[in-house]
Amino acid sequence: MSVKVMGLVFEAVMPPTEKILLLALADHASHDGGGVYISQTLMMLKTSMGIRSIQRHLAGFIRDGILILEEPPRQHHSAHYRINLKTVEALTFRPANLASLAVVHDIPDPPTGTSRGANSEPRGATGGAPNRTTKATVVEPATTTLSGAPPDAVSPNGHSLPRYKIEALEILAWLNKKAGTRYEPVEANLGLICARLKEADRPAWRLKQLVSAKATEWPPGHDMRKYLRPSTLFNREKCANYLGQLPPAKDIP
Repeated sequence: MSVKVMGLVFEAVMPPTEKILLLALADHASHDGGGVYISQTLMMLKTSMGIRSIQRHLAGFIRDGILILEEPPRQHHSAHYRINLKTVEALTFRPANLASLAVVHDIPDPPTGTSRGANSEPRGATGGAPNRTTKATVVEPATTTLSGAPPDAVSPNGHSLPRYKIEALEILAWLNKKAGTRYEPVEANLGLICARLKEADRPAWRLKQLVSAKATEWPPGHDMRKYLRPSTLFNREKCANYLGQLPPAKDIP
């Protein structure tokens, strides 16, 4: 057991079931995050979760770079994992990592009026369990903007996050999910998204629709797939053109 790794996991911003499973893995990790050798049966006992939930979360951890599969399972032998400490640290409530305080939602339905449902959350693409989400508690003012997001939010450490920065983090997380990428929440990426949000006070769901449409138009293997990146999608001129090409919201996966 590594107290260092478990401490990082405790501070990570992620749904409760995922945190419990990652803590169970950290309980078997060395200080560098490696040496995680634990059967799925033991994971079930430690977390009180079903085998399908565990397998789904493990796949999500590997996809998101939280967990590295160092040796696949074989007969009578469990898989060997390594916890990626850099990725976990990027998810913690630390002043240097304010980006991790974003509330990351799946794409919402377009608002019918001037507000949007705060608690609506679509199901997965196959109609099964809800899509992976990462949520952090923020203190919201009594009023909200027309796009439905608070003018600013305050983290548990007392740091204020501008509304546009929160929405930009949501959009970047959505891009990473749809494109299978790992673009980091740095100014080079977030600055472009914030600029597009501020133009005409665009709602965040509109830019998420853009990402979804292009991810569908440029599937894996497509020559344009490499352009599913912030510098292209949120370039001022390209973004305006892409938004103008969007089909009705109901036609976007």
